Amino acid sequence: MKRSHFALGLLLLLACSIPPATAQEPSAVKIVVPSEPVKAGEPVFVYLDGLASGQDAAFCPEPYLTVGPPHLVDRHGLFFTKTKGEHVLRAVAVSIVTIDGQAVPRVVFLRETIQVGEPEPGPDPPNPGPTPGGPWQVAIFHESDNRDNMSSDQLELLVGLGFRDEIEADGHRWVASFDVDELGPSGVVPARVRPFFQAAKDHAKPCVALAPVDGGAIQCYPLPKDAAAFKRLLGKP
Repeated sequence: MKRSHFALGLLLLLACSIPPATAQEPSAVKIVVPSEPVKAGEPVFVYLDGLASGQDAAFCPEPYLTVGPPHLVDRHGLFFTKTKGEHVLRAVAVSIVTIDGQAVPRVVFLRETIQVGEPEPGPDPPNPGPTPGGPWQVAIFHESDNRDNMSSDQLELLVGLGFRDEIEADGHRWVASFDVDELGPSGVVPARVRPFFQAAKDHAKPCVALAPVDGGAIQCYPLPKDAAAFKRLLGKP
């Protein structure tokens, strides 16, 4: 092994043990990982790219990364884990620069993440509610095939006459509770429902479509979980 290569290798090993708090931003060297989430338990190839002449780089030892011979670092390897989630890979790039006649090592710390398995979905965004104004014309759209996924309180919103009476007593106008699976071969939507149907067609079902009683833009929202939440959506206490 050449003396210079040995020196660079030693520097790489030492640099991996240094906390990267003072890391410099690399100009070209990068850790290359798959752009899409990888399957848990499936090995994937990762490597370092963009090295300049006279520069060396290596991965820092990681629990799920196999690189080079045991206990050594290298610039490519196999990443493997059955643990889902986001994992961090670290590496260092080292070059020897001459300053005032002295050989000085320049170290650049690298960091990249690799996603194993699909990321967990984030929390649903809060329902912003309709623009203040009201009272509202109210239409609910649902699908027969999805009723098994709805709670009993939501099913009551679809068919409960008492709930409809409460809505109208609050000054709103009930338009329809419409099962889109009942359109039939003709696909004809009743005229009074058609504007609401058009506004809701690209929204996940079940959903509620609202429009001002005196006319205006139709807004669509996920069907609330129960009557109390529905009334809050309409702006009632």
